[in-house]
Amino acid sequence: MEGIASLKEGSKVELDSHTLWVRDSPVLGDDDVSTHCGTQTRTSYETTESSLTGDLSKLDLASVLKALDASAQSGVLELVLADGRGAKVALRVGRPVAARFAAAKGEAAFLQLLAAAQAGTFSFTTKPHQGPPEIRRSLRSLLDEATCASGKAMVS
Repeated sequence: MEGIASLKEGSKVELDSHTLWVRDSPVLGDDDVSTHCGTQTRTSYETTESSLTGDLSKLDLASVLKALDASAQSGVLELVLADGRGAKVALRVGRPVAARFAAAKGEAAFLQLLAAAQAGTFSFTTKPHQGPPEIRRSLRSLLDEATCASGKAMVS
């Protein structure tokens, strides 16, 4: 039998009358359907895994967003600014689709957050955003607008 450390995603392990498939970091909303002896079983995984955390004073928000966009990540970026205010930005395949900051939501919240997020912490978690998109513009377009509004370069 293979050692656990040598198992890779997609490996099949047979154990008595059970077949197990090795999966890499299941996320919220993933389902497995299996059939055994004519009975169908659905297993839902409810775990989430934070895949990126950091300090906004060392890595600015625009750079974090560009990295998530370049790697086509889907999930929620949660921020706690140095003054204690919290914010969330939902991403689908790297694109911002929703945002909450102070009393604002959508594009307005996203643009206000870009201006305000000079220091604090962030954490990106791969969990799906529920609901229709509130933001329809590309990240590039939003960063360009924020750059014009602030007078400093956010886009390379």
